[in-house]
Amino acid sequence: MKDHYSTAPASVAEGSPARGGSRLRSRLAWGLAALLLASFLARLGLWQLSRAHEKTALAERIAHGRGLPPLSAAEVARDPASAPSQWERRVALAGRWIPERTFWLMNRTMDEVNGFYVLTPLRLDDGEVVVVQRGWVAGDPARPLLPPSVQAPTDEVRVEGRLQPWPAHRIELGRAASGAVRQNLEPAAFAADTGLAAWPVIVAEEAAPANANDGLLRHWTQPSASPFTNYGYAVQWFAMSATVLGLYVWLNFVRRVPEEHSADA
Repeated sequence: MKDHYSTAPASVAEGSPARGGSRLRSRLAWGLAALLLASFLARLGLWQLSRAHEKTALAERIAHGRGLPPLSAAEVARDPASAPSQWERRVALAGRWIPERTFWLMNRTMDEVNGFYVLTPLRLDDGEVVVVQRGWVAGDPARPLLPPSVQAPTDEVRVEGRLQPWPAHRIELGRAASGAVRQNLEPAAFAADTGLAAWPVIVAEEAAPANANDGLLRHWTQPSASPFTNYGYAVQWFAMSATVLGLYVWLNFVRRVPEEHSADA
């Protein structure tokens, strides 16, 4: 006998309004998810394009700076905001080293060997101070925090090199190191530790007969400024964004059309 008081839900017939509403809600939910994911992937592509533009601008700035005539000490910018316009310009300075204020930046590589950048302040004849990246020296793998001994002439020296920003900041765990051996050196930290006010730029010293026997290498490489890798990544991100949207349209509007027609027949 049929139970007229059963509480079991009635089955939803194919093509009924309830089934159509459920399908619409599902399409809207998946459409929102696809739109958010596609937007995120496209944003990554735009970021890669911005990185490519930055590298292109850097390459142009380096080429422009290296093509200009050398600067004198008086022409070097003392204002941090004006300093970037002089990066890669050649400069010749005369002064005396302050060797007791030398800093050793660890975990720097040259010719695929780990070692230290040696940064020593130079006091010019007028009393101003500029930090010179004198060169690179290999470290001892058994004692990575112990830099080798590097001598600095006590007489007046002539330093020739190119103006550079202060060394790029490297990631370091825990508190920033103090002392002569450290991972990073910022202008503010240099001033606080030494009591010296240095220029907003440093000088990357180039190899010359006068420094040929000081044990330091100066194979400075031009910063990588090729944008083509970033353009390739951008194309990949944009392609994935378009694929997400294309799959959503195909699965919800193109592929389902025959199924819906057969259900309505």
